[in-house]
Amino acid sequence: MEGYNNKPEMLFVLRMNAEGNDVFIEEYELSEFPKLEEWFNSKGFFDYNATFEEMKLVGQCLGAERIVNYDRRKFVLELELKDMKQSLNDYTESVLKVEKALENMGLKDIRHNKSMEKIDLCSFSDTFYIYDKPFLKLEYRLGHRFRTDSFIEGYDIPCWKIQFMHQGGLSVYNRNDLLKSDKTFDEWMQVIFQFPEDADLKKKKICELIHTIYGFEIQITDILYDPASKCFVLKEEVEQNMLKDIKPERAVEPDEIAKYTTLDTLVAVLQSGKMRMNSIVSMNDKTEIGFLEEYIRNYKEDFDEECDKYLFADKEFITSFTTRIDDLDMWRLYGDNARGVCMVFERINKDSDELFNISYIAEKSDVLEKIAKLQDALKDNSIRFRMNLLKKYQHFLKLSDYSSESECRLMVNSKKTDGWFINRDNGILTPYIEKKLVREVEEDNIYPFRLSGIILGPASREQTANMMQILYMAAQCQYSLFVKQSKITSYR
Repeated sequence: MEGYNNKPEMLFVLRMNAEGNDVFIEEYELSEFPKLEEWFNSKGFFDYNATFEEMKLVGQCLGAERIVNYDRRKFVLELELKDMKQSLNDYTESVLKVEKALENMGLKDIRHNKSMEKIDLCSFSDTFYIYDKPFLKLEYRLGHRFRTDSFIEGYDIPCWKIQFMHQGGLSVYNRNDLLKSDKTFDEWMQVIFQFPEDADLKKKKICELIHTIYGFEIQITDILYDPASKCFVLKEEVEQNMLKDIKPERAVEPDEIAKYTTLDTLVAVLQSGKMRMNSIVSMNDKTEIGFLEEYIRNYKEDFDEECDKYLFADKEFITSFTTRIDDLDMWRLYGDNARGVCMVFERINKDSDELFNISYIAEKSDVLEKIAKLQDALKDNSIRFRMNLLKKYQHFLKLSDYSSESECRLMVNSKKTDGWFINRDNGILTPYIEKKLVREVEEDNIYPFRLSGIILGPASREQTANMMQILYMAAQCQYSLFVKQSKITSYR
């Protein structure tokens, strides 16, 4: 990995106005640090009407240890620059150590995001991700006032968090435990990065088993260790070769797709002008993706890992469609026993939408049998192993028993939710998001497909009356679409 070159580039400084008692934010390049140091060592002046309480508040915001030589006209603000500079150096050195530790495990390019946020005076943070899972967060903050739990907002909960303070303090967070510790950063590194002593032997065994089962050779460098879950995984290109026969493909055709639902749901959609997408958390059952769990890993998830699975599932939202429009079997299965409706959608931009065809796989397929054989052999050798790419594919894989449905799925990521409901099929409390069907202004929260038509089910009651009512309702809600009866004339 290349050397660390992502040092914080800016300090956000709360500065006193020398002409009055205003306080405002100024930005300083780190290259300007000598000037910043000179300023802090100089005297700051307040308007003579400023109260001691106001000055004290500014001093606290700046992290000042003490205010001296106070009178009603001036005071000297003394910031402990030595501690602040040392903490900055410690932070930069710590990032290098973390990257080196991860590189030694074969995990390169693990930082998915770099952020610098303004909290109190300044805050520099680096979150290290391993396979889309936050593993470690390093934070440095200048100033006394900060919320120790601010990073918990949302669902990006790292397994570990180390927080530096300019006074030299060190806070370590591991899930639900926050503690001030006497351990040094290096001592905490030894706790966090527990690399198996027999890792090379286990990697060699993985290589041997893959060669025996799959007939091709891989190198030790193709095997990585995930310290977050304490298991071994393969590089993506290796696993792609193992899963090439079941890889889900982007849906190139057709131009129209359908969703079968009840008449009540259609009315709710037209009135709200929004389509709902549910979290993938409610899909974790045997009829959806649960049948793959035994193939994904050969060990039982611990409580923390299982909790993480649900936390991160709550950020991924999915909805299903079919390419079979006005189809008898689909009416029976999903169209309220043919009393509901078939909503027809036009794909506005097939090149950019994230619609993928479901890949159907036999339960006794050669692909799954080989994975099961590999997982069992690794388990017999006490090697914890996870198929990481299979885990990513699982939401677009179904048993071949369902192939007649010709299903395709759209999945999007969102940290915000619009509401919650209880899934009546499995009883799971599930979040959802909503996307607007009609574009009013330029905005991002738009459904990628246009509702182009409604087909009434062959067993629906009062078809002519409801057809006209839906047309009238759609016009009032500013939808331009067709409404027609099913071509299926008889239904039992």
